[in-house]
Amino acid sequence: MERLSVTDHVTGLFQTARNPMNIAGLLLFEVTANDRETFADRILAHLARSLPASPLSRRLVKSPQGYDANAWFRISAARCMAQVCRPEAQPRTDRDLRALLIQRQMQPIDLAMAPFEIDILDELDGACCALFIKVHHSCMDGVGFQLLLEFLSDDGEGASAAEVAEDEPVPGDAEWLTAAEARFAANAQQTTERLAEIGAVQGRLESFLADPAHQRAIAPEMAFGSQITRERDYRTLALPLDRIKAAGRTHGATINDMFLAIAAGGLRSYLLDRGQLPAASLVSHSVRSTRRREDGMTGNRVASIYPVLATDEPDRIVRLKRIMAAMKIEKARSVLEEPMLDAPETPFGTRDREIAFADPAVLEAALGSANVVLSNVPGPSEPLRFAGFRLACNYPVPIVGPGRFLNITSRRNGNALNLGIMVDAAKVTEIDALADAIQRECDAFVTQA
Repeated sequence: MERLSVTDHVTGLFQTARNPMNIAGLLLFEVTANDRETFADRILAHLARSLPASPLSRRLVKSPQGYDANAWFRISAARCMAQVCRPEAQPRTDRDLRALLIQRQMQPIDLAMAPFEIDILDELDGACCALFIKVHHSCMDGVGFQLLLEFLSDDGEGASAAEVAEDEPVPGDAEWLTAAEARFAANAQQTTERLAEIGAVQGRLESFLADPAHQRAIAPEMAFGSQITRERDYRTLALPLDRIKAAGRTHGATINDMFLAIAAGGLRSYLLDRGQLPAASLVSHSVRSTRRREDGMTGNRVASIYPVLATDEPDRIVRLKRIMAAMKIEKARSVLEEPMLDAPETPFGTRDREIAFADPAVLEAALGSANVVLSNVPGPSEPLRFAGFRLACNYPVPIVGPGRFLNITSRRNGNALNLGIMVDAAKVTEIDALADAIQRECDAFVTQA
């Protein structure tokens, strides 16, 4: 039994009918013509050895009356592997594949089963086979997802870990409530002290925000509004990491700074060409990972940050410098806010949060003011292998949250930044033009370096 943290519970509460809270990836593997026939069987056998030993081999059980935190309970290897399938009707063309990914990403995960789903896709045109993996966001964040892939890989720990043969028993309501009451009573002093610490952090944050330069910008209204639909479109890009790093060094910029600047420049170009660029800069909802080695791969260990993207600036180098300045302030703020992320659970906290987040106004306020989501996730310098197959591309398949019209997430895979671009297709009607604009912006930066 592993109780859901307050942060993980809140993350799950952001899920709506138009916004399934899934972390997902399209994993493309290089295969020969001879290997294609055995790909599905080899991958399935590999996952059968490693997946039941992973933190995905569990299900979520709600606490009685919402008094205690909801909790994860381990499940058997058989129930875990039931979440892996080889679809009978498989995509072949890129267009078919994108349609399937959108459909699968928009389907919520049933947490009464296990917090993930995996599709084995071995009938794609060309020299690739694929895995589509999605995990519920209450289970892990983007960095955790990357750590999961390392765990499941040929060189990971999954093959040597012990699996669970039977489901972990769930206590009855009376037993669960009695144990929770005793734990809350025993931890009462510690909880009081922790809440006092959070209050002190809030005081330091208020002092930080007293400086007008530290105030966050309000995201401008878009011509197409902020209410999202269920329509989606999806594209991928692979950008040259080494050349991006070299361009960044020229300006003292990090990989993340460069990713934000490339995405911002592409967005500016796309919206400007269509007369949809606001006079004020777009604002991104991004994250800073707070994960430490001892945190493992599960749970959400991120702080939200909201840098301006300087899309009102025509000069790309000036735009990059403004993004870097905004990121410096946002990082400083997030360091102050980090101690507030591990809030203690309190009696009926689960129930009260679920009631509060049922109000759309509370949900909107908790999300913060932003137009888009831009997220850069680190990855291994050498591509992973699964069942002997080399991971050629690790494309994110992101979500588009309430109030946003686009999510671009990048993951490193060897010498490439693999980008997944997901848009509300009712608002971004020409996603190929957007992808081309982002590619051109990248080319312009690396050419100048």
